[in-house]
Amino acid sequence: NELLHVGRHVKVTGGGRVQSFSALTVVGNGRGTAGFGYGKGATVAIATRAALRDAEKHAISVPLLPSGRLVHGFRAAQDGTHVILTLRRPGTGRRVGPFMSVLCDAVGLQDVAVKTLGSRNVKNTVRAFFKGVFENATSARLHAEKLGRRYVALDNVDVRRVAAAADAGG
Repeated sequence: NELLHVGRHVKVTGGGRVQSFSALTVVGNGRGTAGFGYGKGATVAIATRAALRDAEKHAISVPLLPSGRLVHGFRAAQDGTHVILTLRRPGTGRRVGPFMSVLCDAVGLQDVAVKTLGSRNVKNTVRAFFKGVFENATSARLHAEKLGRRYVALDNVDVRRVAAAADAGG
């Protein structure tokens, strides 16, 4: 669980100032399941609890290769923010900023480079990142269905055995 951003909002009324807080959190197990949430409340603790509940409710599962990599990179946009994720050679590590590093840790991504273009709005950046990750997760399944083939999740398959069976003609 990681708290990414806390916003403080003040409303001036006839009786004085009324404060409220908003929080943006990300949760993930580091093995392909992650989500983000946004919550509001009268105190930071209430806002954080609401954001964590929202993040757990909206968590998605991303099919990663056994090495902790995505199948392919992506470009995703949310309002004025554009996120570009490219894959790097295995073993080279991540080349990301500290903010994106938290998101990559939550999902469990290795050997990637992430660049953010346009607006640096925190909420839109997180939304664009998760939009790209989610589309990446569903694109392999949709591509297989379009070709009329059966989709097999890579986390349940021993790739060496499948390759050996293909070489043997079976």
